[in-house]
Amino acid sequence: MTLDYGYDGQKKNLSVTAGSQLELAPPVRAGYAFQGWFYDAAFTQPVAAAFYPGASATLYAKWQAQGVEYTVEYYLENPETNTYEKDDARTARGRAETGQMVKDDAFQLSIPYYKYVTEAGSISTAIVKGDGSTVLKLYYRGRRVDVQYYAGAGRYHLMYTDYNINLAKGEYSTKGDVLRLDCILQACG
Repeated sequence: MTLDYGYDGQKKNLSVTAGSQLELAPPVRAGYAFQGWFYDAAFTQPVAAAFYPGASATLYAKWQAQGVEYTVEYYLENPETNTYEKDDARTARGRAETGQMVKDDAFQLSIPYYKYVTEAGSISTAIVKGDGSTVLKLYYRGRRVDVQYYAGAGRYHLMYTDYNINLAKGEYSTKGDVLRLDCILQACG
């Protein structure tokens, strides 16, 4: 007799004596609830809890996908190394059925001075695994600032470009704000 578990080619052959009563313990599969054994792959003929199999019988396991948690991690660009580092202060959890595709849409954050990007290494969609190991990885690039000096006015203007970085003193500014360069290079009073 053969037990067909219905995933990853998992099958088990059992030696049984024809006409002997057999009771099968329910199998376990991460992320799924066992719905019973069936005599057919279409799941139309259920097997009784205790039954008398024939020696050449094949039984098919039926499964129902269950809700499983998955993790969302946030990675922020380090402007000094131009690499992304995991932000341990920001994580999220989602829940979806095993086998379902999940996207990052509901988890994108507005993080000051950072912009959400899709980079190599980011994972913005995934199929949920039954063991709870699914992880989305959302990457945020630091915003860069150009400092432009207007000699006649004696001022430095901060103008945003597409991407932004930290200023030397860790100060940030929005487009149009004015900051004296000496405040960047030394402590301001």
